[in-house]
Amino acid sequence: MVAVSVHRLQSPSAMGSNRNVIVVGEVVSERVSRAVNVLFDLDKQYPNEIFSVFVKKEDLVNFSFEPVSFLKGKRIAVTGKVGDLGTAFMSSADLVRQSHA
Repeated sequence: MVAVSVHRLQSPSAMGSNRNVIVVGEVVSERVSRAVNVLFDLDKQYPNEIFSVFVKKEDLVNFSFEPVSFLKGKRIAVTGKVGDLGTAFMSSADLVRQSHA
């Protein structure tokens, strides 16, 4: 399956489309939940976030680095399906990779 590149501001238009897209943005904030899941906000911080990346606790082992400290301030690209929780988001750890975009 080929992923379609989508600007983070256009990501809401991809919500529920059931197609893989690539979203690129700078990690400006991160939160770790009580359940130790991680949420990264791209380009704008909560409560004004445009796009969020959700990583389940059990998926954190898929990283070869500690994502919370390593990704802060870096541009990343995420590939996957865009969901809607009031704002556009993508869920899964194997989506995150560093981007030189």
